[in-house]
Amino acid sequence: MITQLLQQRDQHEILERLEKAKVANASVNKFQDIWEHPPLKARQRWLEVDSPIGKIPTT
Repeated sequence: MITQLLQQRDQHEILERLEKAKVANASVNKFQDIWEHPPLKARQRWLEVDSPIGKIPTT
């Protein structure tokens, strides 16, 4: 039942409801979400470094 209910809502709505109900929660970010995280981006925390597979972002 829980899985069915969660599939009907997006992540933002689910987190908003959990916060409103004062239920402890955390979301799992995709790497792209982390790289685009406004405070990290504003602080210029990301650098690109060479690796065997090409350039990759790192802090």
